[in-house]
Amino acid sequence: MNSKIFPIQVRFSDIDAMGIVHNAIYFEYFEQSRLLFFKELVGSKWDWSTHGVIVARNETDYLEPVFLNEDIFVEVFCTSIGTTSFSLGYKLLAKTGNETRLKAKGQSVIVCYNHETKTKTAIFDTWKELLFAHRGDF
Repeated sequence: MNSKIFPIQVRFSDIDAMGIVHNAIYFEYFEQSRLLFFKELVGSKWDWSTHGVIVARNETDYLEPVFLNEDIFVEVFCTSIGTTSFSLGYKLLAKTGNETRLKAKGQSVIVCYNHETKTKTAIFDTWKELLFAHRGDF
């Protein structure tokens, strides 16, 4: 698997009354990593207005709580490629010493979208090969 890994900083505001990262914040961690993944995939000069994307679905499996001072990162990879959409998988991992633990896993269905015409489009030719190169699974 040729995934990309992005460090995440747990903020004090991410913590709920139980002292753990609130469940909704995991989607923010996945979103941050997805944006960095896209930036590495196509660069910062990509025309997002005509070659954009929208999120059609998000899901998360919470496996272990994340705490304030944990060293966490998100691994991003492509789980499937269709005609107008693709799915990205996420693994939220925490590292303590030499041990790495899977804290959560998630997936997003991403639809290629032209924001000017407000229509979905076929997956951009330049992306197909790049996404395929980052295929992975749980």
